Amino acid sequence: MKNELRLLISLSAVILGGTALAAFLYNKNAAEKSPTAASGATGKTPTSYGIQLREELVRPDAPARGPENAALTVVEFLDPECESCKAFHPIMKAFLQETEGQVRFVVRYMAFHGSSKLAIAALESARLQGKYWEMLDTAFVMADEWSHKPTPDPTYFVKYATGLGLDVAKFEQDLGDPKWEALADRDMADGKIMAVRGTPTVFFNGEVVKDFSLEGLRAAAAPVLGNSASSAN
Repeated sequence: MKNELRLLISLSAVILGGTALAAFLYNKNAAEKSPTAASGATGKTPTSYGIQLREELVRPDAPARGPENAALTVVEFLDPECESCKAFHPIMKAFLQETEGQVRFVVRYMAFHGSSKLAIAALESARLQGKYWEMLDTAFVMADEWSHKPTPDPTYFVKYATGLGLDVAKFEQDLGDPKWEALADRDMADGKIMAVRGTPTVFFNGEVVKDFSLEGLRAAAAPVLGNSASSAN
């Protein structure tokens, strides 16, 4: 009986030890595969005003304007071919004009439509020549012309590049660069992680904004910017 008891205790110890080792190895493997572990201790990007924003929200290569040390970081996930984004664009522009010098504005992409990636390539190609925001304005203003085609047609964006005074030969060459598709896919993956299900989706210092009216944007900014946002005319 004593020998059987000793054998039972030994087997139990082996089983428990094996279970602990397996749990350790599993947790170590999971940690190594997690996005946070792969990207750093926190997986967050330090930004202005002491705010830590997830890297899936703010990427260092994303188009941005406004002071880096601004009190408020505004991130908009948009689709250049989205009609709602087109309607919202002048509202966001008005808000950014009112809060100039106080806001850092960052654009991220969600390519939901057939010509979205072409438009993103056009925006980024114009960005290489310092005309990103002008091309973004043009893309929305002229959306009825180039968007929702059976096949994406780059000739429209070449025409817009000409109108903006860009080096058209360089623009056309840059337009076909496959890195723009990779960038669009990266942004789409980031958007899904951030629970972006439609466009536009807007974040103020990492918090989703629900009211897309100018008054709603002012109200959302007021806790950070104070009366300069809430009382703007």
